Amino acid sequence: MYLVSRYQTPPGEYDMLTLENKDTSISRKVRVYAVTEPTEIYYLDSTWMKPDSTPLKLVVDRSKLNFMSKQYASVALILTFNNDWFYDLEIDKPDPNEAFDISFEIEKTGDSVFVNGTIDKNEGDLVNFSGPMIKMYKGFILTYNNRMPPPQVDPAASDSTAIAKTPSPNKTITVLEN
Repeated sequence: MYLVSRYQTPPGEYDMLTLENKDTSISRKVRVYAVTEPTEIYYLDSTWMKPDSTPLKLVVDRSKLNFMSKQYASVALILTFNNDWFYDLEIDKPDPNEAFDISFEIEKTGDSVFVNGTIDKNEGDLVNFSGPMIKMYKGFILTYNNRMPPPQVDPAASDSTAIAKTPSPNKTITVLEN
């Protein structure tokens, strides 16, 4: 007996993540972690954590079912290769009900590792991203400066206007242990 449904399937509940590498020697060393609206992310002794010591959610770990909830306004994906290299990808969504298809490929070239990928917004909009991965230290903090509170400027100081107008970097890596 067969049952035919006349209802349309609802839009996907998840964002799909796809690792394009067919080479298992690369794909088995890749992990992707997700954290929503981070201000700081800690990496200590092979563990990615939030400032409250909660481990980051692992969304890609050598599985064909790579997905995460689409209900977010801003997320940072941390792509790691062999616990030696990382790349962070910030994604901002105007509509949390929209599902994205995120695909990426990791290329090892000499002593460097690169990431190339796309974010398909399912409306024909395709965003490409690429860049080198960053070498990891034994312990470090990744700070998202645009989400930190602005620095307090002392109005009595003579150089306070210069400090207030200097652009700060978007992200800062503070090495705790080399």
